[in-house]
Amino acid sequence: MGAALLVTLLIEGGFKLNVESPDGFVISMLITVLLTTVVWVSVTFVTSPEPDEVLSSFYQRVRPEGPGWRPVALRLGHEGSTLASLLPAALNWLCGVVFVYYSLFAVGKLIFKEWLQGGIFLGVSVIAWVILLRTFSGFGSNDAQNSQSSQVTAETGSTRSNSTTTQ
Repeated sequence: MGAALLVTLLIEGGFKLNVESPDGFVISMLITVLLTTVVWVSVTFVTSPEPDEVLSSFYQRVRPEGPGWRPVALRLGHEGSTLASLLPAALNWLCGVVFVYYSLFAVGKLIFKEWLQGGIFLGVSVIAWVILLRTFSGFGSNDAQNSQSSQVTAETGSTRSNSTTTQ
């Protein structure tokens, strides 16, 4: 964030680039993105990685998906995820984005009595919603939820039963 602030101040103050004009704004955005990317990539390679204990603790709490976490998962005795395991999540994400935006567009078109376009947007948003309802399996697996629940139970010293329902 500091790099982005510094670049923005340099562009507006030092180079006197007029960011009020469309061309000046585009140029300032391109310069800002380029320079801040150079900074964060450089910092990533210069700084040391997180210790294995921190990664293991994070993985056990969050259970992130993706091939980048596979070595940590295997070290902890879990089945590591692959790129293929991210495809359902990507589909759900896409359906969620389509649902939200097409619903907004539908409302706007229907408010202005553009019935055909509003109906098309509404239809696409309903299709995305139905796909999302059929494919979304929830956040996390049951064993992750059960392990979190048992941790809470152990910390509080109380006993409780977990009931999970499946659809």
